[in-house]
Amino acid sequence: MGKFRSKLKGQTKGKRWPKGQSSSSNPETRKYRDLAKSRFFQENLGPSGLTLDALKKHDAVQAYKCEKAESIKMDENIEIYAASSSGTQTFMSMKSFASEWSDCSNISFNRFLNVFQSDSALHKEMLAILAAIAEVIKQNGGTESSTEYFCALISTLEQLYNIEERNETQVTAVMSLLNMGIKSVPAGVLTAKFNDVTMKMLHILKDYSDSDNNIIIKSTLGVLAELLKTQELATWSHDSTVQIFSAIVNPFSIHSKPKWRKAAQHAVSTVINASPFSRAGSNPPADKAAEFCEQTLEACMGGNSENVLVSSVQAGQTTILHTLGLMKDIITKFSKSHIKACCETILRLMTLNYPIVTSCGLQVLHSLFSSQTAVVPAKLNAQLISALYEYQPSTSDVQPTLAWVAVMQQAHIHLTDVDKGIASSALPKIIETLTELWLSEKSEVMTCATHALDVLLKDALASLCETNQLVEQYKSKIEKCIHIIQLGLGYQYNTVWHQVLYIIKILFEVTGATCSHLLLDMLKSLAELRDSYKFSYNSELEYAVGAAIRYMGPEAVLGVISLKKPNGELNIDRSWLLPVLKENIKCSTLDYYVKGILPLALFCQRKSAELAQVNDGIGAHSSELLYLQLWNLLPCFCNHPTDIEENFKSIAKILGTAISDKKELRLAVMAALRKLIISAKYSGNEGDTKELSRFDKNYLPILFNVYSTKPIGTDEESQRLAAFDTIKGFAKNID
Repeated sequence: MGKFRSKLKGQTKGKRWPKGQSSSSNPETRKYRDLAKSRFFQENLGPSGLTLDALKKHDAVQAYKCEKAESIKMDENIEIYAASSSGTQTFMSMKSFASEWSDCSNISFNRFLNVFQSDSALHKEMLAILAAIAEVIKQNGGTESSTEYFCALISTLEQLYNIEERNETQVTAVMSLLNMGIKSVPAGVLTAKFNDVTMKMLHILKDYSDSDNNIIIKSTLGVLAELLKTQELATWSHDSTVQIFSAIVNPFSIHSKPKWRKAAQHAVSTVINASPFSRAGSNPPADKAAEFCEQTLEACMGGNSENVLVSSVQAGQTTILHTLGLMKDIITKFSKSHIKACCETILRLMTLNYPIVTSCGLQVLHSLFSSQTAVVPAKLNAQLISALYEYQPSTSDVQPTLAWVAVMQQAHIHLTDVDKGIASSALPKIIETLTELWLSEKSEVMTCATHALDVLLKDALASLCETNQLVEQYKSKIEKCIHIIQLGLGYQYNTVWHQVLYIIKILFEVTGATCSHLLLDMLKSLAELRDSYKFSYNSELEYAVGAAIRYMGPEAVLGVISLKKPNGELNIDRSWLLPVLKENIKCSTLDYYVKGILPLALFCQRKSAELAQVNDGIGAHSSELLYLQLWNLLPCFCNHPTDIEENFKSIAKILGTAISDKKELRLAVMAALRKLIISAKYSGNEGDTKELSRFDKNYLPILFNVYSTKPIGTDEESQRLAAFDTIKGFAKNID
């Protein structure tokens, strides 16, 4: 460990620069300068390491570095020529240091050649074998195909294995190369050589099963997996094929050595997920693996299907964990009967309350429900959901709770994909359970509950609200879910109101389009909460109300959270709604603006004038700001309105008067006209375009008058430019 330099006075070592002398060119201490000068003109005596061999290696390394730098800039298809050690021009097919000693150009071995380590005895042996095989293939006129390398490696393996004094390093090197190259060998070649090669691989497994050579075992398992996954479905009816697969499953997939176990489990997963089984209705290797998992777990539980022996489980706990780890990767390929049997076994194991076993069991179920295709029948799915409620951990146990919530989330999403009717019955209970987790003292549990609710609303509840027919069919269940979430606005949830409001925002997005009539009470509760004294989450609540405006429409929202007082005047306390409306209104109607918003704007205009007459400058200015804000909502209502043809005539004269007489309204009104022109163009409705073109003769003279007037100040200049853009909009898009 390095020493820390003390900064205390009186404890410094060494000489320090005198003040003002730090840049002196003639220092007193000249130790290293004198040493450098002493041998400057003398010969380098003694043996030198600069030999021809060393120069060759140096040139090879430098050439590789240059090639690697150039290959980043140049396309892979461009031939790169580099100077060889002899000075001639040669084509460098492999961009690696090992290319100096191997002429192999097969891409299957690219990874090895690129990561070659010169200090590794195994890599040197692999390189020597690869170079020898490449040379033999070229001498015989071969094309260096994957099949040629595969056959040559098999022949080399036979020769090495038949020697009395077998060299384990050479066998390891050949098996490593074989495992690399077999992945690109055509399936027809592997099928033809299946029996011969598998017998050799099984023989190697038997010979080295008691050794510590991880590379041989891993490579052998990889070769067997590649051979098995290319076999047709009919081949699996032969006992020999099943026995070869069983040799991988038992004992290597649950072996005590982690590297062997991981390689075997990967091999089993590779075989089971092979394409021949994906196209066919049956999966023989998956059934064989399922039988092995069931038998292993039963044996670890005492061999009794009714009672579980705790002593037996304790003795075989490691085997249980390894088996569950295997099941996690392949359970989605099991047949329905095997899935049911395995799930029952997992639930029996979870009753023992071993945390690690329970965690692994939940991982298997999570993998099962997370399948891209529905694999669990609806009835079994619902039964598993009901059973898992009995295994809900305490909210104080963070990790088990997170795992349990993740499994339940995926289980309900899977059930929704399989059967919406059963899923709608199960959804209210899980939503209620998750909202109760908001009361936990652990922040991780609260966040987990929020995330799970977010996913369930988007993936489960949303599918029940896609059409009005579905909403009517599942109305009671949807209404119950909404009510449960609304209870989160109660004071007992005040510490997580920011998360509750986020979920309410998601709820508006999911259900607002088709279930707006079921969300009115929710909006009323939000308004009361926003109007309450010292409410702390104004921005989150306004974000939720904004989502309601986008998906339910401003008419529905303002019908509950009204801007008017009972006497028809503007409710100043609700002025927070104006910027929210401006940001979120889309696809509304011009009629609502004329009847609902414009009267409020006119009221604010009159109020401002009245207050100005009684010298209430502050009140007059506030009313004027509200007046402008209400008018600035007009462009938002003109963003793809649904009633241009029917109701534009009711506002056309008002807009023309505003442009000509109200300078403060010109920008908003002209922006509204431009939005109407664009909306009519892209809606494809000829009636909208004709309705706007009917009034262009009224608007164009007014707009030309604004444009031709000499501007005074930046405000009038911006109005002039806006008028020009509006004129262009009429000229281009309105006939």
